[in-house]
Amino acid sequence: MYKVVVSDIDGTLVDQNQQISEQNLQAIQQFQNEGGIFTIATGRVEQSVQPLIAQLQIKYPVILYNGGKVMDYQLKRVIYERHISIQFALGFVKMALNNKLNICIYTDKGIYILNETDTIRTYTAKDKVIVQLLPSIAFLTSHIVYKILIIDEEACFQTCYNYFEKVPMSDVTIIQSENTYLEILPANVSKGEALKVLMNYLDLPIQSAIAIGDHFNDIEMIKVAGVGVAVNNAIPALKEYADAIVPSNVEHGVAKTIDKYCL
Repeated sequence: MYKVVVSDIDGTLVDQNQQISEQNLQAIQQFQNEGGIFTIATGRVEQSVQPLIAQLQIKYPVILYNGGKVMDYQLKRVIYERHISIQFALGFVKMALNNKLNICIYTDKGIYILNETDTIRTYTAKDKVIVQLLPSIAFLTSHIVYKILIIDEEACFQTCYNYFEKVPMSDVTIIQSENTYLEILPANVSKGEALKVLMNYLDLPIQSAIAIGDHFNDIEMIKVAGVGVAVNNAIPALKEYADAIVPSNVEHGVAKTIDKYCL
């Protein structure tokens, strides 16, 4: 009945060392061998997920930028993508620069930062991405902006919320994807909307999809899937919407889900 399994990466598929357990790998491989479709839905970018796509032998489109892009790596084809308006991006980046915020700006030409800090270095090492210093704020006017990531303690997000109260917000979506990640996405972008796009592309009913996640950015995805699954380490808000709760990301929750529903 369930032909597609879509999993979040951080806090769900990988452990605290960014590794996929042997149990998860074996379950995913068996599911694929039996004709199932396994793929990922993540806030990460192309360069960060490519090693995982190769390791997992994913042959179907993946969801990136928390739903801002759906990419078919096999065909090297973008199925769906949304952008942040340049007007909003310019204003926010100027405010971030004035307040010395740790941000990453994801564009069609790469990831840009305002300053190289320990926080930024930790992030780039974890996600295995290469970043560049933003030459100038005006540089963004000739590029596409997919999302902006703020990396800080939750208490520091208040500077951003204060800014959001002063500007029109119809062009963007705000989501907290981890305890220290606040993300600015294009309007109406979510993993849930991207999952609908993916299932339509695969010509399969969304009821045949299982979605697995752990944080706020996974809620819309598990709400629209045929079965929405929360790993046990998920935030309480996600568990409220889940149809099932499985063992945590370090206890092979993805494998347990596949074993229960697909094999």
